[in-house]
Amino acid sequence: CRVSYLRKRGIDPEIISRCIQNGSLYESRKYHNCVFVGYDPSGNARFACVRGIYSSFKMDVEGSDKQFNFVLPAADPQSCTLFVAESPIDTLSRATLNKIETSEWDKAHYLSLSGTSPLALLQYLTDHPAIDRVSLGLDNDEAGRKGMVKILAMAEENEILHRCALTADPPPKEYGK
Repeated sequence: CRVSYLRKRGIDPEIISRCIQNGSLYESRKYHNCVFVGYDPSGNARFACVRGIYSSFKMDVEGSDKQFNFVLPAADPQSCTLFVAESPIDTLSRATLNKIETSEWDKAHYLSLSGTSPLALLQYLTDHPAIDRVSLGLDNDEAGRKGMVKILAMAEENEILHRCALTADPPPKEYGK
């Protein structure tokens, strides 16, 4: 089911467990899909997306608010670092890669945009004013590169983004994602 699917995708079991414990990941009853949930600062579920584990099925749940997207929060809510990816699985992959590189992987926040729109990024930075370093790891395809350029350009005029040191950190070109 969802755990074995995510493990096959290379996601670290501790990271999967943390998502299940904090309620941001669960398995849908009928089709056994992965459901990724985003919460507002009051703890209300405001966003959910479904990822099929047997096919390429993906969808945002009707009524979802992309401003409150899937996030793997840092162990310390006052952490000043945020890693951004396009999808929840990409977000978990980034956390896994950081865990392989350092034992301090959970000192950063990890946010999914569910695409390339900056809505979730702006909301998360508003809700977490201690963040002053943002790493944009959108896909290394046309949409991802355009999304990063758009966000970097916004930083000059947007006071929320302007307070942060933004870096574009796409995956290597030869791997595409």
